[in-house]
Amino acid sequence: MKLAPADISESLLQLLKRGSTPGKLAFTLALGIAIGSFPIFGVTTIFCALVALAFGLSIPGIQVGNYLATPLQLILLIPFLRLGEWMFHAPHLALSPRELLAHARYAPDQTVRAFLLGQWHAIAAWLAVAPLFVLVLTLLLRPLILKLMSRATAGGERSLSHSPISAKPDCYPAES
Repeated sequence: MKLAPADISESLLQLLKRGSTPGKLAFTLALGIAIGSFPIFGVTTIFCALVALAFGLSIPGIQVGNYLATPLQLILLIPFLRLGEWMFHAPHLALSPRELLAHARYAPDQTVRAFLLGQWHAIAAWLAVAPLFVLVLTLLLRPLILKLMSRATAGGERSLSHSPISAKPDCYPAES
């Protein structure tokens, strides 16, 4: 399934129409992107859903972030591994196919242990980086979401104008 930028924009607008504020949607997307970059493959979709349910966030919103982070997960795997090795003063895990096959052939138990330890190092690095990443990304996404809202409103999208959202920032107290 290929998702175009227009599809993503429409998905975000639909979430806003359902009552999500720009700030909450920015946080939800940022959290989805951060979780989507988790250095263990195959767990991010469930992880995102559980976090969304636990904190009352939009499951579709967090999954959009998770989907957008798919390339990041692959790109950041080795940097997270190396950062974790640095954090724990651990030796580098050999990643070349030739070295991996040699280690696996002559010491399979040590190879498995080295990979498990490498995964823990990568997870520790992700845990150290993710909170700051979520904060910065939330601050960057919020103005973009507000801009998306104003474009949709200015573009005469009828259904958006009848929704409960407004372009007013959600960080201000409600008017009495």
